[in-house]
Amino acid sequence: MPDALLRLRQMNELLRQHLSLANAESAAPSSGQIAELFATLLQAPAILREVSRTSADPMMQSQVAEFRCHFAQMQKLLPTLQTLLLAERARLEAERRHVRAAAEWARASRETF
Repeated sequence: MPDALLRLRQMNELLRQHLSLANAESAAPSSGQIAELFATLLQAPAILREVSRTSADPMMQSQVAEFRCHFAQMQKLLPTLQTLLLAERARLEAERRHVRAAAEWARASRETF
C-alpha cells in the first residue's frame, strides 16, 4: 500500500471520528479536539498533492471521495466551531484581564508594605 494511501486512510479515520463526535455530542468539543482536527486538516494539502500522482488507483479514488465527503461535512460545522472559538477567545481575554489586575494589585500591595 503506498504511503499516500495509508496517510489518506488515517486522515479519513480521524475525520470520521471527529465528525461522529461532533454529531453525537450535544456538548461542545474541547479545545484539544479542535486543535487535533485542524492539525489533521492542515496535513490534507500535502497528502492530496501526493495522491494526485497515483490518482488512477481505485482505492485511492475511493479515499479521496471519502475525504471530500468529510470535508463537506466539516464546512457545515465551521460556523459552530467559529462561535466556540470566539467564545473561548472572550473567556481567555477576561482571564488575562483578571490576571493583570491581580498582578497589579500584588505589586501595589508590596509597595504599600
